[in-house]
Amino acid sequence: QWYQRRVRGEMTLRCRHIAPTCPDTLGCYPYIEEDPFILRDCPHVYFMGNQKKFSAKMVTGDQGQKTLVVSVPKFSVSHQVVLVNLKDMSCFPVSVATLIGDGKMEHAPPVEEEMEEDDEEGELPDVNVTPDDDIEE
Repeated sequence: QWYQRRVRGEMTLRCRHIAPTCPDTLGCYPYIEEDPFILRDCPHVYFMGNQKKFSAKMVTGDQGQKTLVVSVPKFSVSHQVVLVNLKDMSCFPVSVATLIGDGKMEHAPPVEEEMEEDDEEGELPDVNVTPDDDIEE
């Protein structure tokens, strides 16, 4: 199921719309003139929060632009945050210790780390993504 969530997240990036079901299924004010959830430029990093586990994948657009798609685990369950190095686009989760009722330190369970490159087979249909002129390759 987490894999399907990641694929759906990638699809929202490729379709350039971060909330395609708004306002029907999400609490949002309906906009008439302009949709604020449309991505006009290709982002360098695309975060998907409240996921079941951490994963990261570099996705390449139709015109060669690259976006790091990061699934961030739900903090209240995993006690993890995700750090991204913007220079080399590497990322990894960091477990945060929490105090439990008796004052002892408890650490979040280890995470299964995943970092994937976009495969040639393509799980998703090709969708035209607007290039970001300031990305340096």
